[in-house]
Amino acid sequence: MSLGYNPQIKAGKLYLETMDYFVPIKNGAPALQLAYQRLELGKKPVTKAQTEALASIRAQWRRGRDSNSRKACALTSFQD
Repeated sequence: MSLGYNPQIKAGKLYLETMDYFVPIKNGAPALQLAYQRLELGKKPVTKAQTEALASIRAQWRRGRDSNSRKACALTSFQD
């Protein structure tokens, strides 16, 4: 799997044309970033409402299945 094609270096930065599967990420990232910034997580203490809103943002970002899915720890813990 590659990130893109047609690599070019301009002014010390690497530029490439990204693969099509990055388009939803590129298009959706600004809105998610704004929603995340509105949570003001840097302010203490973090409230329950902020935690729930963050969970919602994470769900939107991940939309699909985890690429490294695994069972919960309770199911894989040591058993006699």
